[in-house]
Amino acid sequence: MRGAAFTMVAAVLLAAGCAPSMRLPAGFVSTDDAPGGEYHVRGISADGVVVALRSEKNRDEADLDFWTKAVTNELVQRRGYRLQESAPHPKGADVPARLLTFSADKQGVTYLYLVNLIVRPDTILIAEAGGKAEAVKAVLPKVKKAFATVK
Repeated sequence: MRGAAFTMVAAVLLAAGCAPSMRLPAGFVSTDDAPGGEYHVRGISADGVVVALRSEKNRDEADLDFWTKAVTNELVQRRGYRLQESAPHPKGADVPARLLTFSADKQGVTYLYLVNLIVRPDTILIAEAGGKAEAVKAVLPKVKKAFATVK
């Protein structure tokens, strides 16, 4: 009986250790979803910049080029964003990653939305940040640093 309990606890700890994670930037507070929510990590700055990490299954093992194009098409063609930049993001030599920067004007205010795609054969990790352009620009180095901590 004790062996079964130990095995169960070990399995739970192992699973918890494998969950995607990201360190929030300095000056952000956690707004994590309840367990089982859409986000693994979610935080907000005092100026309203939101940073989050979520994951999706990569059922057909599509590559980074596929997901870059799919996300860009969705945001530009369907949601009215403009692609500002698409650049490799140094996540590690063995994990392809790309940082996409989008902008949109809503009611006279410009917003920036960053999407950092990290593609693994079975999972896509999506680190996101967004808010009013001036607020996002002010914390951009911190956000990029946080994106680099995604595991």
